[in-house]
Amino acid sequence: MEDILRSIGSISRELDSIANIEFKELNLTKGKYLYLVRICENPGIIQGELAEKIRVDRTTAARAVMKLERMDLLHVELIGTIIRLNVYIPLNKVRQYIQRLNAKIAIRVEWR
Repeated sequence: MEDILRSIGSISRELDSIANIEFKELNLTKGKYLYLVRICENPGIIQGELAEKIRVDRTTAARAVMKLERMDLLHVELIGTIIRLNVYIPLNKVRQYIQRLNAKIAIRVEWR
């Protein structure tokens, strides 16, 4: 069991390192890319759903999204008057970057 957990931890660190390199152009580190990718996959997602998908609490998701908004990578739109809901929408430059990255990954997979 201990060996399996070490292997999972090692794989996780490797994937995080690769993602940091791939998302360097957008200056995304420390897992911020996870939020951005999920928002691009689900434009218009709300905070609770985003937190569930990434498996973090809502406060952590809110802080990460605020940083992404300050970095001018996404737009936060307020909907609802009685219940305050923030809807997260990626900006075009982010969508285009992720499409290029997906194409790059697809080429690598085909090559192998």
